[in-house]
Amino acid sequence: MADRAVLSDEQWEKLRAQFPEPDHELVRIQVQPGELVIRNPSEAEYHAHQAAIWGVEGEAGRPAAYRNALVLQAVHPDKPTLLAWLKRWPGLALNPKVVRAINYLSGQIETLEGKA
Repeated sequence: MADRAVLSDEQWEKLRAQFPEPDHELVRIQVQPGELVIRNPSEAEYHAHQAAIWGVEGEAGRPAAYRNALVLQAVHPDKPTLLAWLKRWPGLALNPKVVRAINYLSGQIETLEGKA
């Protein structure tokens, strides 16, 4: 496996400056290929995510909806790296930690703690 993508303290501070509070919130999570940083969605992104989940019968849209949300909201690693990760680990967008972070950042759940 390639080297894990790990965010340095300097990179983290740059991302925090690029996405300042209170308008933005960032979450760092460790996944199999490395570290992900996901930002909160815009209102339009959130509504698109919900429409993708519920726009088809049952929850059949869930895998694509979480993949799209991850691609839109991830600020680390860069998009080409993230897309390569998703090609190598196609279930990454449904990793419980990723799903929980996306739901937390949208306000659907109140804590990042839980089964992950």
